[in-house]
Amino acid sequence: MYVKVKNGAVEAFPYGQRDLMRDNPNTSYPRVMSDEALAEQGLYLVATREIPQPFDPITQNATVIDPVMENDSWVQAWSVTAASPEEVQQRTNDLAASTRAQRDNQLQQTDWMALSDVTMEPYWREYRQQLRDVTAQEGYPYSVIWPTKPE
Repeated sequence: MYVKVKNGAVEAFPYGQRDLMRDNPNTSYPRVMSDEALAEQGLYLVATREIPQPFDPITQNATVIDPVMENDSWVQAWSVTAASPEEVQQRTNDLAASTRAQRDNQLQQTDWMALSDVTMEPYWREYRQQLRDVTAQEGYPYSVIWPTKPE
C-alpha cells in the first residue's frame, strides 16, 4: 500500500504503481519499480498498523484514513468513532446468530445420542442441556462459556 505525496502532503491514498501508470499514460515505467524509483514519483510505502486499542468492534467503527509521517516513514492511521445504535443492534444480532449457529452445530453433533434406540448417559444429557442454555447465560452473546464436551 502506497501513498502519493506532493510537497509533503498526502495527495492520494491508497495509491499504487498501476495508478501511477494510469495517471501518466505517455510515460514508460518498468514492470516492477524499486522503492527509490517510486519515491522519485512521490510514492511511498505505507507501514500497516493495527487498529488502536482498546477497540470494541461492537460499539465502535474503525476507518483507515490518510497515513501520517512518523519517524521519517509513512504509517497507516485510523479514525475510531462510536457506532450508531442501529449498527450496535445489528452487530449484536449478528453475533447472537453466529453463537446460536455454533451451539446448534455442537448439538447436532450429538443428536445421534438422542435416538429412541440409544440410551443417553447422564453426562451427555447434561452437556446437551448446557448447550441449550448458552443463550440464557449472563453476558450472552458477548461473553459465552462453552460447556466441555464429554469424552
